[in-house]
Amino acid sequence: MKKLTIRNYTYENALGAFIFESVTVFVPNECKAKITKQSQLEDINYGLSADEIIRLEMSIGLRFFEENFRDIFEGVRLINANELRAIQEILFVNRTDFAKLLGLHKASITNLYKGSNMSSTIANLIMERLGNELSRPGASKFMLDGGAAMPSMDEDATERVNAARFRRNKTAS
Repeated sequence: MKKLTIRNYTYENALGAFIFESVTVFVPNECKAKITKQSQLEDINYGLSADEIIRLEMSIGLRFFEENFRDIFEGVRLINANELRAIQEILFVNRTDFAKLLGLHKASITNLYKGSNMSSTIANLIMERLGNELSRPGASKFMLDGGAAMPSMDEDATERVNAARFRRNKTAS
């Protein structure tokens, strides 16, 4: 496989779409075309490394957090089932562990995935867990393992998460 850099790559998941300035992709060695744009990958069997996918997912997760924290905190909106799945993936936990992180039974999580009404309290707790994971990748596993080894802090993500958490309401004076 050959490693290529694609500029202005659009990556999308249930939390939204984002255009990344630069993304590394892998194409078959036999590929002779000079590929520099995402549109040129349409007919090519290409892949992304696990690390690159994690980077993209975390970036979209951070953007989702920044854009939605205040509305979720204030009960203006909740988290839908597709967003819930994407957040669970960012936390790197299965449903049982996700339930533990939220202090719920696994059946309660399953009901949320089926479209059961989510309380604003649960939505806020989910956003807190997401913020923790974005600030300190591995924080969810740390919590589940009983504090085995504190993960390193991502200072940029922490700053952005805190800015979203403590942003004043636009209507406040």
